[in-house]
Amino acid sequence: MAAILILRMSPGSGCVLRVPTRRLVHASLWVAMLALAFSAGAAPLRVGIEPDTQPLSLLDSDGRPSGFAPDLIRAVAAGAGLEVEFVAASWENIFADFRGGRIDVLAACGRNAERDRQMIFSVPHIDLKTGVFINSSQRPPASLDDLEHRLLGTTRASLSDAFAGRRGWKRVVYFDTLPQALAALDRGEIEVVMASQVVTSYYVREYGFRRVSLTSVEAPGLSYELHMAVPPGETALLYALNRSLVHLRVDGTYDRIYERWIGPLEPRRLRLRDVQRYLLGLAALGGLAAIALAWQRRLLRQLARQAALLRDSEQRLSLVLEGSEDAFWDWDMRTGRIARSERWATMLGYTLGEIEPTQEGGRTLIHPDDLPAYAAWRPRLESGETDRYDIEYRMRAKSGEWRWVHDRGKVVARDATGQPLRMAGTHTDITARKRTEAALIESQEMLRRSAKLLQQTQATAHIGGWEVDLRTDKLFWSEETFRLHDTTPADYTPNVETAIGFYAPESRAIISAAVENSVRHGTPYELELDVITAKGRPIRVHTTGRVELEAGRVVKLYGSFRDITAEKHAEEDRRKLHLKMLEAQKLESLGVLAGGIAHDFNNLLTVILANATFARDSSAGGDARLAHIETAARRAADLCRQLLAYAGRGSFIVARTDLGHVVRDTAQLLQVSISKKARLAVTLAPDLPPVEGDVSQLRQVIVNLVINASEALGDNTGDIRLVTRLTRPPEAPAGGLIHSFDLPPGDCVSVEISDTGHGMTPATLARIFDPFFTTKFAGRGLGLAAVLGIVRAHRGALTVESTAGAGTTFRLFFPAAAPLPAPAAPVAAKAMNPAPGGTLLLVDDEPVVLATADALLRYQGYKTVLAADGHEAVHQFRANPRGFAAVLLDLTMPGLDGGEVLRVIRALNPNVRVLIMSGFSEHDILARVRGQGDVPVLRKPFTHDSLLAKVAEVIATG
Repeated sequence: MAAILILRMSPGSGCVLRVPTRRLVHASLWVAMLALAFSAGAAPLRVGIEPDTQPLSLLDSDGRPSGFAPDLIRAVAAGAGLEVEFVAASWENIFADFRGGRIDVLAACGRNAERDRQMIFSVPHIDLKTGVFINSSQRPPASLDDLEHRLLGTTRASLSDAFAGRRGWKRVVYFDTLPQALAALDRGEIEVVMASQVVTSYYVREYGFRRVSLTSVEAPGLSYELHMAVPPGETALLYALNRSLVHLRVDGTYDRIYERWIGPLEPRRLRLRDVQRYLLGLAALGGLAAIALAWQRRLLRQLARQAALLRDSEQRLSLVLEGSEDAFWDWDMRTGRIARSERWATMLGYTLGEIEPTQEGGRTLIHPDDLPAYAAWRPRLESGETDRYDIEYRMRAKSGEWRWVHDRGKVVARDATGQPLRMAGTHTDITARKRTEAALIESQEMLRRSAKLLQQTQATAHIGGWEVDLRTDKLFWSEETFRLHDTTPADYTPNVETAIGFYAPESRAIISAAVENSVRHGTPYELELDVITAKGRPIRVHTTGRVELEAGRVVKLYGSFRDITAEKHAEEDRRKLHLKMLEAQKLESLGVLAGGIAHDFNNLLTVILANATFARDSSAGGDARLAHIETAARRAADLCRQLLAYAGRGSFIVARTDLGHVVRDTAQLLQVSISKKARLAVTLAPDLPPVEGDVSQLRQVIVNLVINASEALGDNTGDIRLVTRLTRPPEAPAGGLIHSFDLPPGDCVSVEISDTGHGMTPATLARIFDPFFTTKFAGRGLGLAAVLGIVRAHRGALTVESTAGAGTTFRLFFPAAAPLPAPAAPVAAKAMNPAPGGTLLLVDDEPVVLATADALLRYQGYKTVLAADGHEAVHQFRANPRGFAAVLLDLTMPGLDGGEVLRVIRALNPNVRVLIMSGFSEHDILARVRGQGDVPVLRKPFTHDSLLAKVAEVIATG
């Protein structure tokens, strides 16, 4: 019968290749010659891989093919003396290229009837278990037939596509890649995905698919036993690939590639079969030792008999059989002479003539460290304490090495006083045994260190191990597993039932089902679950389970247990930080938008306000309608300043303010912004003292609270009330929340904003001022945090009272200030006198502002030169750098802005007089023109009077 070479293709895969060794040798020689002919001067093999089937194949960060299949192909090609060039594309594309002859080898290809007609296959190089996956919200299928009417997601021309076609399934949706199909399954857009468990589990972990669930349904006929495939007729290439693959299995290269990409080789305990191959040698060595010992004892008995018969005869040693492997010696203690056998000297590499026949002759060869033990036996013999000695020590051989000897001796004659007269014994070379013992000790120490290192590694990584023997129902926990459960082996003896009891109630059913599925079907599992430790500490764990088979039956479960609580907390912190960054980006975008709107609106208001004041001053006695336009424009300018402040480009001005007027004006503006079902009622106390504050910030507080009140009403009809009064804040409002910030003694001006909306629970009420906390479907969660900050900045106090279903009341308290001074009597507008002559360079990118300012200045007698942007301004100034009385320069312009224009014209004429026009705060303006000297500022929007007055001032101070 021909010998058979059995190749097991992957750990636990169940895939076995049986090859007659005689045929393999012949085929190997023939294929080697073919491979040499094939590879000589040939172009590289074009190998097709799918880049999205991790961990089988992928593209690394440099775009280089990586994974199990590419690494295996590289190793196989190297063994066959071939060069490879990878083609990475979807399965549909590489399959089409393969059939078109543009690809030579498919790296990982499953077999079916259709493909058997189109290609020939290598021996299988991996066997991956098939998995049927559904959305966890669906009803689990009872059988494969139950999936026929469900929507299947797959890739075109794949194994699962062919499987569905054979079964006649009609409801199929095609995707470009497996991750796309899994994402659709996770979203509930399809109902079933059938694929390799290893690849699918990788993507579920990698992309965080939470609703993709593995079922217990099997798919007979759908096999992910993968091969290398070549076109029909390429038998020489196929034999070369098969031959190289066999060598990779023999030399261990395949196992290393498999361990790197598919799964680690699990450590196991030393078992009887691990040492069986050594038992025969050990038994033989023991038998030889027993034979030698028996032979030695026999010789000693012969010596004893001969000593009794020929005590004084020198012929005793000639009766000893010299053929033994042991060396013999006989010591006459009266003369000090020792007769040694030839073997005694040859085992050390000497001849008998090279060693003095005395005790000292042998003593000089003993290792210095062993001399004390050697010398210790002599006094015991002389005292009669013992007749024998048995010691081991090292002796120096002629070559210089130290050899171990086993020296055994016995007193064979004593005089009448009991003093020893003669001794005889043996020397045995035990160097080999000592080396074996040292190697065994070293191995035991290595095992001990490995076990300790494993414990330290598990403790560092917070990974524990466990194993349950189903034959005995014994559960073993590693030391780290005990520590993760906050217990010790002394306090707790683990068993399956109580170990599952450590899991949180909602996790017990999951782990129980996973364990049962593993026991019944051998299915591994990998889960993230909640555990309550022995000390009541909740933790999140990542636990895995694998099976050990014996005769096709599951006999053991084993796995890992890792604490991922910190990782989950860190992941949640990263998620929250990401959300905060998104919120900050939104706020920044809104600020940019608000600043842009305010800038453009300021230019429009400049035209309105300047023309209105010019028309009013020019008309006889003024016009009330123009005054109304001017008032509205000034109010709109205030709104622009609020927008600029929100955008970070304005400034806040604290002054004594009539809070009642602020409330009334703000309420009028909000009337059109709140819900149409909200009734807004304003009750203002008369003669309220002013407060020290910024009007824009106070108005923002009222806007935020009224808008919140409107949203609290929802779609229901309700009331919003604004009430002002002079009062003192309460010490502790009943059932409410209070915030007080160094409120000075005395009366306060109070603003009360209340609504009849849905109210708040105590839990919500406790968090309403937290940044980014919101109960709205869409919102930033910053409104009330901003309110609290503004109240704090004004040294005020704030109380909140709310009951679920009964509405909410906010009360704001601001310290009362001294009364406002009486308004000055109106002064009749002065007639504008023509200004001194002079030419002005007027620069603004807004045409209507440029035209308005030009008309006002020309009306007053100035000559003007206009520039619509910074480049034109520089051109006009460079043509006549000393011909302008002053330059009126807009700050914000496209291309060259005002600051850059200022630097250029100051370089051309350092003494030129410049007036900056901008809607930004003076502080912001001066920061942008820092280093250009003292530059006066005219804030937009400006009036006719303020423009002429500022221009006259700039010219006069020049």
